[in-house]
Amino acid sequence: MSAKARVAKLNKKDTHKKNINKQNKKKQFKQGQQAKTRTSPQQYLKEVRLELNKVAWPSRHEVITFTIIVLAMTIVFGLYTGALDFIFQQLLKLSTGLRG
Repeated sequence: MSAKARVAKLNKKDTHKKNINKQNKKKQFKQGQQAKTRTSPQQYLKEVRLELNKVAWPSRHEVITFTIIVLAMTIVFGLYTGALDFIFQQLLKLSTGLRG
């Protein structure tokens, strides 16, 4: 058997295996879709409560600290932006000769 014939034979086997895998995946997908049923509102809320119990909530102290940091940074950036705006306004007025 020539090398080309062996390669062709191996390619056929690989293609066949890929087709079988695709068919198996399609069957599993269809079976998964059929098995799904609607969850009742009570069951849904129960599961939500269980998941929320797993959440690592921040302490009151952490929330207050982070809130203060966010507010402080907002004020700092606001002042910075306002100062740049004022400076550019003044430069524009000087360069164009306009008076406000």
